[in-house]
Order: sequence, then structure tokens, then C-alpha cells
Amino acid sequence: MAAKRLASDRTATILDGLMELIAAEGFASLKVSEMASRLKCSTGTLYRIAPSKESLVVSAIKRWADRSLAQIKAEAESAPTAVEIARRYHDATVRLSSQMSNVFRRDIGDYESTRRVYEGIYRSQIEQFTTYLDDAVRAGQIKAFNTRFVAMLFRQMGLVLGRPAELDEVGISHEEALDQVNSLLWE
Repeated sequence: MAAKRLASDRTATILDGLMELIAAEGFASLKVSEMASRLKCSTGTLYRIAPSKESLVVSAIKRWADRSLAQIKAEAESAPTAVEIARRYHDATVRLSSQMSNVFRRDIGDYESTRRVYEGIYRSQIEQFTTYLDDAVRAGQIKAFNTRFVAMLFRQMGLVLGRPAELDEVGISHEEALDQVNSLLWE
């Protein structure tokens, strides 16, 4: 039993390290042997976790998303009001996606399996944000509107916030852009 837990802990550590690596550098150009070297494990270890490079990447993304979104939800739900819960959730998901490199984003779109996983993450974020917005509307803390549409709109704006070149083009910092996006809904 202890050996199984140790193997599970090692797998988690490897997947976390892999996510850190691919979030910064992308994954299309990385070979499994390079991943193993950078993660200080053998290629056999990686292939015991998943049968292919693509499935390794998918596993790392799924683990990252599950852990990150659970943490964001818990932190948001510690807020005192429904509107503050929604705001915290939105801000945290924007910050989370802003951590991903442009190379990583491009690679996500280039592979069907990773695109599908990321679309599922996106749908989960929209559903949760919609729920929080609905709660804030019911509490009378924000005006009534089509919360699903606004959640989708804000998610798209959040993706733009994660692209420094576009922010530079309009001469605004990430923090200033986030403040302006937030003022559209929260003020």
C-alpha cells in the first residue's frame, strides 16, 4: 500500500513538473526524452504514466486544471458576499490563464486532444462563473442580465488579458486592463 502511494505521489510530482514545463515552453517541440531529462526521470517512467507524449500532456493539463480550479473555487467562496465571490473567481481564473505562454496556447490549439481538454476546462469555468453571477443577481448585488452570456464575454476578455502583445499594442498594463474589465461589471 505504501509503495502504491509513493508511486502515486511520484506521478503527481512528475505531472506537476511537466505542466510547469509545458506552460512556459509549449509541448509541440518537446520530445519525451527531453521531458524525462528535464523532469529528472526516465522515459520509461513517463510511458508508465501515459502511453504517449500527447496523453502525458493531456494528463498534466487535467491534473493542473482540477487542482487549480478547486483551489480558486475554495478561495473565492471564502468571500463575504456573492458579488465578491464572483469577482474573486473571475480575477483568479484570469490570473491562472495569464500564466500560460503564447507557445503553450498555440500548441493547445494545434492538437485535437488538448484542444478538447482545454474546451472542457473553459466550459467548467463558464458554468461556475455563471453560477456565481446568478447568486449575485439573486442577492440583489448586481443588476439582472443574461449571466451565461456575460460569463462567456468576461472569459474571452480574460484570454485577451493573458496576451501581453495585445495589451502593449493598446498601451495598457495587465493590472490596468483587469481593472477596466472589472469596472464593466462590478461598478
